[in-house]
Amino acid sequence: MMGLSVAVTGQALIHTPVKAVSDAAVALQTDLQAADVTMGNFEATLQTPSAWPLKTKTVHAADPNVMQSLKQLGFDALSLANNHAFDLGPQGVVHTRQSVLDAGMAAAGSGEDATQASQAALVTRARGRVALLAFDVGPQPEMVYARADSPGINPLRLHRHLMLPPQDLQRLQAITAKTGYSQKMNLRQKIGFSDPLDGAGLDFYGLSVLSAEVVSEHLEPHAADLENARQAIQVAALQAEVVAVSLHYHHWEVEWTQTPDWLDRLTKTLVDAGADLVFCHGPPVLQGMRLYQQRPIFYGLGNLIFQTHRAPRYDDQDLAVWSSLVARCEFNSAHQCSAIHLYPIAVGRPIDALHAPTAPEYLLQANAQSLIADWLNRCCDFSGCRVLHHDRGCSLRLNH
Repeated sequence: MMGLSVAVTGQALIHTPVKAVSDAAVALQTDLQAADVTMGNFEATLQTPSAWPLKTKTVHAADPNVMQSLKQLGFDALSLANNHAFDLGPQGVVHTRQSVLDAGMAAAGSGEDATQASQAALVTRARGRVALLAFDVGPQPEMVYARADSPGINPLRLHRHLMLPPQDLQRLQAITAKTGYSQKMNLRQKIGFSDPLDGAGLDFYGLSVLSAEVVSEHLEPHAADLENARQAIQVAALQAEVVAVSLHYHHWEVEWTQTPDWLDRLTKTLVDAGADLVFCHGPPVLQGMRLYQQRPIFYGLGNLIFQTHRAPRYDDQDLAVWSSLVARCEFNSAHQCSAIHLYPIAVGRPIDALHAPTAPEYLLQANAQSLIADWLNRCCDFSGCRVLHHDRGCSLRLNH
C-alpha cells in the first residue's frame, strides 16, 4: 500500500441536496473526490414510507435525494450512529442504511440487528482497504440501540455518575426513603418492571450518585460496550490496512469547544485496541486534536453541512457553527500515518428566503489562517511532527 489517503469531515446535517457552485465549493468537492476514501457522519434519517416521528421536536427527516448529493460531494462511507438516526424509528434506520448502500457508499453504525450495526464498513481501493466502525456514545434512550432481534444503531454507552461528599449523599438517601422512591424501585426491580442502574451507588430518581470528597460529574464507558468495540476493532484490523473509528456524542462540556476528559481517555483506549484514526462529532463546533502513538484523534470536527432550523439562535449566541475543518490523512506502506492535511471550510448553510442551501466550501486565505492559528492552540501532543502552513490551511508531517 503506497500513499493511501483518508479524508474525514464534520457531520452532515442535511435535509435537501446541495450543489457545488462557487469556485471554492467546487475545489473542496474535487479534493474530497480525490481522496482514496472520504468518510463522515450523516446526521439525519431519510424520509421513509410508513414511518412516523418518534420525537416531538428536532426531527431531521431528509429528502431521499441527499444520498446522491453526498455521493457527488465525494463521500465513500457514512457513519449512521447518532442521535437522529432513530428519528423515524426502526423503519427509518433500515431504509436509510439501504439507501446509503444503493447510492454506492458504505454504511457503518446501524443495521437490522446488533450484528449488522457493529460490523465495519469496508472500502477497497487499489492502494489498500479502509474499515470504518461507528458508535453512538449517547446519551440516548435504550430503544434506539440495535439488539439481537431488532434494528437500531451501534452503542458505546457511558455510565454517568454524580460524585458528592458523604453528607450530601446521606441527605439524598434520606429523601428517596422519605418519598418512598427507593422502596418502589426495589419492588419494581424484583418483579422485573425496572432494571437497576448500572454500577454501584445511590439511585436518585434515575441518577447514579456516588460518594466522593469533591463534587463532580464522572463518566466512564459501559464495560460490555467497550469490550465489543475492542473486539470489533481487532476484527477490522485483520480485514483492512487502516481502521477508522467514528464516535458521536452529546455529553458536551459547558464550553462546547472543550474536549471532555472522558473522551480523551476513551479515544486513547480505542487507539490502544488498534484504531489508526478516530474522528468525533456531536457538538456543532470545532474541537482540537491529538496525535497519540502517531495516530490522529480528532475530538470534534464540527459541521460540514448544517441545515438546522435554529440558525438564527446559533447566530444570536455567537456560536462558531459555520466554520470547521476537513482533514486528509495519508498512510504509508507500513500502515503508519505519515501526514495530515487540514483545510478550513465554510459550512454548508440551510435554505433561507432568498437562497438555496449552500454547499461547503474552502475559506478564503485570511480566514483560513486565522482559524488554523486558533485551532492549533487547542491541540496537543504534536511532538515528532512538523507543521507546514499553506494557502488553504496547514499540513502536519509525522516523523517515523
